[in-house]
Amino acid sequence: MRTIYLGLLAVSWMAITGSPALGLVVPDSECTCNYQYWTAPPCHITADTCNRTDGGVTTTDPGDPDSVSGGSMCCDNTGGPCCEQNSPLTCSQELRVSYTEAVSVSVASGIEAGIPGIQASLSSSIGHSTQREQSYALNCQVGPVSGCATAGVEAQMSITVGIETQMVHSYSWTVEWTGCEDNSPTQWPCAQTRTSTASGSSWGSGSCVGTGPC
Repeated sequence: MRTIYLGLLAVSWMAITGSPALGLVVPDSECTCNYQYWTAPPCHITADTCNRTDGGVTTTDPGDPDSVSGGSMCCDNTGGPCCEQNSPLTCSQELRVSYTEAVSVSVASGIEAGIPGIQASLSSSIGHSTQREQSYALNCQVGPVSGCATAGVEAQMSITVGIETQMVHSYSWTVEWTGCEDNSPTQWPCAQTRTSTASGSSWGSGSCVGTGPC
């Protein structure tokens, strides 16, 4: 992944000398660029490493609101031969609604090291990182329902679908020297980055929602 030139020319790497690269040391084969240096004895390279810096997770699509339905109840006040004379009726019942988040993570092709950490960060960026399933038990009530009428209610949970996030991975070489006028480690940044992504859905709050006549 790198080419080193040894010759009699003065070193040209001084212009980009800087602090050692931060981030995870990864296999040379993962780096997205080569580096090239001219060196003049007695100055020579003693070590070089490819470093990857994983950027923060950003949201590229916040998703769209939606809902899922759970248990339902019908309050029926149509009983009796003269139901129009029935007293108004109020019904209540515990209804449940559940939802399991769906999260899909795609680690960028070419990445070889630290994959579990990338997956964990992207997965937790969608929804609730320590809990993927939620269930609400709701005390739902409907009424008063007049005689000869019905009214329904159901448990619903708000959700967000189509959430998309990403993490950008940048690369650089860190080169160490000896015998040079300046032996400070040199950082050679790579222009090409890689991007890992995640997509999925997340749950929100639960509520009792009227559904009209039933």
